Amino acid sequence: MNNFNKTDLKLDGLEINGLYLEDVFSVWEHFDKNANKYFTVFMINNSRITVPATEANAALLYESGHPVSEFVVNDGVVDELEVAT
Repeated sequence: MNNFNKTDLKLDGLEINGLYLEDVFSVWEHFDKNANKYFTVFMINNSRITVPATEANAALLYESGHPVSEFVVNDGVVDELEVAT
């Protein structure tokens, strides 16, 4: 698949061109110490991007068809929970 057939990955808070929705590998949802929600988007080329969880970003990432997971640490063990949309 060439890049002409791909959907641009346009996220709030991200000013990078040449990223495509089809190149997303997985998405993690997480919170900072002030309880602000963020998404970390992992790409198939092993790069990752962290963006705020704005309404537009949430809508795009939840509806993209890629799994969105939250990682929770319980007693030193990391659990992956798939986030329901």
